[in-house]
This record gives sequence, structure tokens and C-alpha cells, in this order.
Amino acid sequence: DMNRFCSASSYTDYNADYIAAKMCGIYLPKIFEIYFEERSGNSDLKFPKPNLKNKISIYKQKFSSINFIQEYLKNKYGIKASFNNIRYAEECAAAAENLIKAAGRDDVFQGLEIITDAEKFDDNTKSAMTCCSNDGNAVIYINPAYNWKNADRLEQRQFDAGFQASNSLKNNLFIHEMSHWLDFKGNSDNYCKSENYFSTPDQLRGAGRVSAYASENPREFCAEYISGRLAGCKYPELTDKLFAANWNGPELHFFENS
Repeated sequence: DMNRFCSASSYTDYNADYIAAKMCGIYLPKIFEIYFEERSGNSDLKFPKPNLKNKISIYKQKFSSINFIQEYLKNKYGIKASFNNIRYAEECAAAAENLIKAAGRDDVFQGLEIITDAEKFDDNTKSAMTCCSNDGNAVIYINPAYNWKNADRLEQRQFDAGFQASNSLKNNLFIHEMSHWLDFKGNSDNYCKSENYFSTPDQLRGAGRVSAYASENPREFCAEYISGRLAGCKYPELTDKLFAANWNGPELHFFENS
């Protein structure tokens, strides 16, 4: 996981990069702190507080009811959604707004269908949501049996373990799956082929800068990359080029959090 934020080739280089990042106020997962303390033997260093604005999403608004959110998404963006929980309905709306802002177009989600259906999940409560392709179309399914009440804590845990690109609360889940949908819509043939593993060390290094999950295949890499960028993360040129080479969706522009 050290490649996630630096290109260190030795423990000494890693320690130096870790200290530099912490002195600049960069928020790093807990696993990096443990790795540093185990190999440096120095747990007494005091660092500035991290810049927490890079940990949160760009946009979020409150709605009065589930029905209002469903009508809002349908009438404004062409998204047909069914929710049974206003908390994740609001997160879905926030994710849609963030991605639409990045795309600079209101029509990118025309035709998207989001369905709440526990029967689509074999593991019952472990998976929050998924994007599935059927008959040439992609649908996002939400698992109502997922532990949504503790979703923030679970997201933080996955981020701290280096598995996930950001800890931008629950809407990271929606950004990830809605990015899959945009990827599929852009070129379904390429998207279906992108479940294959990365084949070169450079590709793995580029994807690993985002998260462990991003290293699995181009499909997950693109969704994780977008989640990270919308949470305020910046990546090296190698990673940016890897995204440009594998992304099938609309052109996206990422902005600094205000």
C-alpha cells in the first residue's frame, strides 16, 4: 500500500515521504501511521492537523421526503429511482449532483434506473449496492438490508485499511456505482472487457496510488479514481493517464473543494 501515496523504494524513503505528507496536513489512512511507527520506532512526532476539507464530498442538500427526491431526480436528470430510506436517498442525490457537476452536463444520467431490492444480493447484508448489466442495459440495485445506519463508520474503516479511495461518507458508495453506470453507458463493450486484470507493473502502480480495490481491474479503478478525485484527492501523472486510457464515460472535470 505504500505506492498509494508515494514511490518510495525503501523504508527510509517511505518514512521521509510519510513525514513530509503529514507536515503538509495531508490526511492519510491509519494503516500508514502504523506502518511508519513499526519501521521508524518513533511514535512521538507531532504533526499538524490534517486538512479535513479533502475528506468530504462537494455537494449535499436536504430534502423533505423520499417522494420529493424521486421526483427531483426523475424530472431534473431523467433518473428513475425507488428508495425506502431518506438517508441514502439524499446520498444518491448528492452523488448525482457531484458527478453532473464534474461532467458539466445535466443529461449524463438519462435512462438510469436505481432499484431497492434485497433479493439481488446473495450475501444479504454485506453489500450495500451494485451495478448490474442486463440485456444491454445497466441498473443500480440498493440493498435495504445493508447496515446503512453505520455506513459512515464502515466507510472510514475501509479507507483506513487502504482498500477504498476516499472516506467521503455514504455518497462514496453511490459515486462509485454511478460511475460504473456512466462507464458502461459510454461503451458497454469496452466496459464488459474491463473486468480483466491489469497486465503491466506500471498499470498496477498507477492504480495502486488510488486504493487496493482500484488495483483489481480497470473497471474498479475508474470508479475508485472518480470517488477519490471528488473527495479532493490528487494523483500522479501515471495514474491520471491510466484513467484517461480506460474511462469510457463522459469527459469529467474535477474541482478543488471550497
